[in-house]
Amino acid sequence: MDYSKMKSSIDRAILKSPLDVAAYDDKFALCRDYEGAEFRLAHEWNQALQEEIRAGLKLAVDTRDFKTAEEFDNLLFRSLLFCAPHYFDAYLQAVEYGKPLDKKFYLPRRHYLRRYVEGYQEVLEGKLDFLSISMPKRCGKSQLGINFTNMLSGKFPDRSTLMEGTGDDLVQSFYKGCLEYIQQPNDYHFYDIFPESKLVQTNADTKVINLLHKSRFPTVMCRSIDARQVGLSEATNLLYLDDCVEGREEAKNRQRLDDKWEVISGDIIGRAIEGTPIVICGTRYSLYDPIGHLQEEMRKQGKRCKIIETPALDPVTDESNDGYILLMDFSKYYDNIRHDKLMELFEKYVDDDTALWFLEKIVNNEKVDVSYMSDEEYESAMDDVFNSLEHEKVDKSLLTGKKFLRKHLNIGDQVAQDAGIAYPIPIDNYIKIVKGVKFYGRYMDDSYVIHKDKEFLKRLLTEIVEIAQDLGITVNIRKTRICKLSEMWRFLQIQYSLTDTGRVIHKIHPKRLTGMRRKAKKLVLILSEKDFDDWFRSWFNGHCHYMSKLQRSNMLDLCKKLKEEHYYGKTDFS
Repeated sequence: MDYSKMKSSIDRAILKSPLDVAAYDDKFALCRDYEGAEFRLAHEWNQALQEEIRAGLKLAVDTRDFKTAEEFDNLLFRSLLFCAPHYFDAYLQAVEYGKPLDKKFYLPRRHYLRRYVEGYQEVLEGKLDFLSISMPKRCGKSQLGINFTNMLSGKFPDRSTLMEGTGDDLVQSFYKGCLEYIQQPNDYHFYDIFPESKLVQTNADTKVINLLHKSRFPTVMCRSIDARQVGLSEATNLLYLDDCVEGREEAKNRQRLDDKWEVISGDIIGRAIEGTPIVICGTRYSLYDPIGHLQEEMRKQGKRCKIIETPALDPVTDESNDGYILLMDFSKYYDNIRHDKLMELFEKYVDDDTALWFLEKIVNNEKVDVSYMSDEEYESAMDDVFNSLEHEKVDKSLLTGKKFLRKHLNIGDQVAQDAGIAYPIPIDNYIKIVKGVKFYGRYMDDSYVIHKDKEFLKRLLTEIVEIAQDLGITVNIRKTRICKLSEMWRFLQIQYSLTDTGRVIHKIHPKRLTGMRRKAKKLVLILSEKDFDDWFRSWFNGHCHYMSKLQRSNMLDLCKKLKEEHYYGKTDFS
C-alpha cells in the first residue's frame, strides 16, 4: 500500500471540502494503520492532522455548524489519544480533554511550558540520562512533574518511580496530585490513555501507588529527602527530585545546602538503578544548591544531560526575574480627551500667550455636534465613553449646532499627537513618583507596569482607574490584564517572552502581519508605485527585526507579487 499517495489524495479532499469530517477521519485511520510500518512518520502525520482538525473545528463554529463542530471535537480527542502514550505534549492535552479552559492546567500555560515538555519528551524517548529544570515558583513545575510521573507509570506500570522532595507538605501534595488524575475518571482521561494500568493499591501513610499489580517496589513512591531511606525504595522508571531547597532562607545557609547535598549524593542518587533517568526540578536560589552539584556530577559521569534554567535570582543583581506585568489600554482614547482638562495641561506647560490662543482655537475646532442627544444624555456625555465611529452614523439632519461635546481629537493632527503623549501625565507621575515604580512605560494609550507583587499591581490598577476617570478617560478592562513575565505577552503588537537567561525575545504578533497583508492589498490599488514602495519600505524596515526569516520572506514575496500585478515592474527589497 502506498501510504504517501493515499495521504496526498485525502489532503486534496480536505482542501476541497474543509468541513467534510469523513476525510479527516480517513486520514486518522491511515495514520493508525501506518503506525506499524513507520511509527515516527505516522505520528508526525497525526500531529499535523490535529492542527487541520482544529482549523476545521474553528470553521465549523464560525459557520454555526455545531453538529459538525462536535464531530471535529470527538475526532481531535481520538487523535490525541492515539499520540498520548508516546508524546508528553499530547498526553497533557488528552488527559484534561473536555474540561473548561479555566480548569485546565496545561493548555493555558502550553506556550511557555513547551520547552520543558520537550525536555521531558527526550527523557521519555531515552535520549537523556539527566534533565535539570530550574524555574521560578508558581510556574507549574511540580504539576508538570506529577503529569510526567503519571504518564511513565501508565506506560510502564511494572517499573518504579521514586519521588523525593523537601518537607512532608510537598511530598503529600505530590502524592495526592498523582492520585487525583488516576482516581477521578470522570474528570481526567488517564484510563482512556492507559486502559490496562488500573489502580490496585494506595497507602497515604507510606505514600505509595501501585498500578496493574502490587509490588515490593511500588509504581510510585513519594519520600521526603530528610526522611530516613530504607531498602524498599528504588527507581527503575524515574528518579524525580522536586524542590530540594525549601526556600530563600535555606539557600542562604551554605552549611545546610552542603548537608542536603551529602544526603542526596550519598543515598538518594544510589536509589536509581543503572539506566534509570534522573530529573531534578526546582527553584534555584543559589550557586551551591543541589541542582548545581548534581549538574556537575552528571557531567563528570559522562551522562547525557539537558539543563533548562529560568533563574529565580539574577546572578549579577541578585534580584528576582520572576514577577508580573500590568498591561493597560484606554477605551477610545482620542475620542475622550476632554478639552477643558487638555487646556489646563497646556496652560501649565506652555509659557506663551499667542501659542496658547492658537492651541485653544485648534482644540475648540474639534468639538463634536451632539444635538441629537436628549438633555439627560447630554448631561452625562462627558462621563460616558464617546465613539466617533458611531457618531458618523448619526443622521446629519439631526446635527443642528445646538449642543456640542467638548472632547475628542482628530488622531491625524499634530496637536492631537502631542496631546496624546502628554494628556495622561497625572497617571505617569502617580506611578513613577508617588508609587515609586521602577519599570513603567507608556506609548499614547498603551502602557505597562512591571512589579514582583501581583497584589500591588491589582491595587495600582484600581488607583489608576480613579485618576483616569478624573481625566475623562476610561481604562479598557477587556484589554487590560496582569500576567506573569514568564508567559508570552503582547505590547504594541509585539509578543515578548523571557529566555532562561533573562534575555527578552520579541516577535511580531501574527495578527499584525495578517493586517498588514490586507492593508498592502488595498494600498497597492490607490497609491503610485513610488508611494507604495515608500510605505512598504518604511513599515518593513521598522519591523523586519521582529520577524522570522520565513515571515520576512513571505512579506517580500507578497510585495513583489502585488507590484508585478499592478505596476508591471519589479523592485528588490532584500
